[in-house]
Amino acid sequence: MLHDGSYNFSFSGLKTSVLYFLRKNPHHCVEDVCASFQEAVVDVLVGKVVRAAVELRVNTLSASGGVSINRRFRGSWARNARAGPCGCCWRPQLVH
Repeated sequence: MLHDGSYNFSFSGLKTSVLYFLRKNPHHCVEDVCASFQEAVVDVLVGKVVRAAVELRVNTLSASGGVSINRRFRGSWARNARAGPCGCCWRPQLVH
């Protein structure tokens, strides 16, 4: 999905696939599968957005919504945006 050349991403069915995988492979550590799932999603989201920003000459990136509070996503987004021509805009981190 990351290297298909498009800016599109859809994770439709991905969570269900992970569920079925875990049911068929109960010996796998759930935490490891979840961490791998998170890494894969973050890689695709950040990779495609940063590539689009570079190719379309975007100066600033912003993210909002539920996924934007994920620490792994924020860290990857910030590192990759700084490496390119873009700045990042974030809403303040929620404290609870």
